[in-house]
Amino acid sequence: VTVRTKEGKVSADPIKVTLPNGKESIEVTITEVETSKGYSIAEPKTVTLTSKNTAEVPLEISITNVREPEDPEPNKPADPTSSIGTVATDPRTGDHVAAQDKQLRINDVIKYRNLEVGKEYTAQGKLVLKSTGKPLQVNGKDVEASTKFTPKDRNGEVTVEFTAELTDDVMKALENDSVVAFEKVLGPDLQVVATHEDIEDPGQTVRFVKVNTTAKSKTTDSQVLSLKPDVVVDAVEYKNLIPGKEYRISATLMDKGTNQPITKDGQVVTVEKTFTPTEPNGTIDVEFPEIDVTPGSTVVAFEKIYMGATLVGRHEDIDSPEQSVYKPEIGTQAKDKETGKQEVVVNGQRVLTDTVRYTNLIPGREYVVEGSFVRKSDPTKVVATAKTTFKAEAANGEVTLEFTVNTDEYAGEDLVAFETLYIKKLNSEDVVEVANHKDPNSKSQTVSIKPKQPLPSTGTVAGTAFLVVGAAAVVAAIVLVLRAKKQHD
Repeated sequence: VTVRTKEGKVSADPIKVTLPNGKESIEVTITEVETSKGYSIAEPKTVTLTSKNTAEVPLEISITNVREPEDPEPNKPADPTSSIGTVATDPRTGDHVAAQDKQLRINDVIKYRNLEVGKEYTAQGKLVLKSTGKPLQVNGKDVEASTKFTPKDRNGEVTVEFTAELTDDVMKALENDSVVAFEKVLGPDLQVVATHEDIEDPGQTVRFVKVNTTAKSKTTDSQVLSLKPDVVVDAVEYKNLIPGKEYRISATLMDKGTNQPITKDGQVVTVEKTFTPTEPNGTIDVEFPEIDVTPGSTVVAFEKIYMGATLVGRHEDIDSPEQSVYKPEIGTQAKDKETGKQEVVVNGQRVLTDTVRYTNLIPGREYVVEGSFVRKSDPTKVVATAKTTFKAEAANGEVTLEFTVNTDEYAGEDLVAFETLYIKKLNSEDVVEVANHKDPNSKSQTVSIKPKQPLPSTGTVAGTAFLVVGAAAVVAAIVLVLRAKKQHD
């Protein structure tokens, strides 16, 4: 795009515009912020560029700069055609994007023409929400600013500085919104001589950025981390950026349990990425280095967006479910189904159960639990297996597996339950391991098979009976002898 003056002179360098993927056209607004001395600023012009506008066939746009007549009487009263134009920016970014800070700072440069030299004027401004057209308020008061100035020339500029200490609720409300600086100039008699109050004027507008993020595991394609070391991918959704400007994302992984950054090899796990949006709103993926965290942990992705060195947007909420990924943990309790005990006397086929208690799952997703009872003396020897699929109703819960075991074959042995938890991928039968519990020394996972106690033999019973009868006969004989002796005496 080449912008020329009415006289045909080039007033701006050629502008190169890249069409977004899949689009055949794009609207571009040309705003002149400075012109030659003696000419007025041209009004903004919006044009449509198409794929036909190449470097060889550029789109030429004509704008008109009105020549201001030389003033032979610089001290005469102000012309009734006095006018102003304004350019509002945040001095920390130097652009139409506000810093992410409780301290609001917006400088609005007012360019005036046809004012009376040597007289005192007052520039008054207020900030208006673009979304509603109502004044921006903090603690119930409009955000306003004013300054007095005395022109040395009929045409010139003056800066109105807006400042305010924003509250948390106002900062939240400003996300994805913009403020527009409305300005008016009062003459020496305090009568309004010029105004500029255009809610659609991009030059008067300062944007506030909103950032949302959605984290997930690269392996499971869900918010559940795999059992093995995994990669977290965070989709950063941004709103209200200025297209064509360069921004930088700085991202860090946090441990929710400690509220401290996650480290790897002694270094904080963080990543930075620069990008240039083609639209005000969009999404960009940030991929972190591979991490391995403790089962039961929750990892939260914190994101910041910078314009140059200035922070313009962030999403750092340790309790945000969208920013979080979860590493599941399971524990199990094995027992005999009939008796509820962890000791079973040999008695043919018995049903053993293992209740798997899980934490840190994503409700509503399908999971698979596979279990096996193994011999404690040789965990490679599998005694029985079981499997079940379930949909988690809550992050924490339990599911029970049943195993049929021939206890006659394992008298005197301890059997241990090993369990593995998988998550099913969406729209697929594929599964990914996310947790297991395979400890041969775990008491809660162990069922002991006790041998039967042997019964006494038949010969032993008969011998015992004979001894009892013999002893009784001896006692009876002694009693009779004693009676006979007593009668004799």
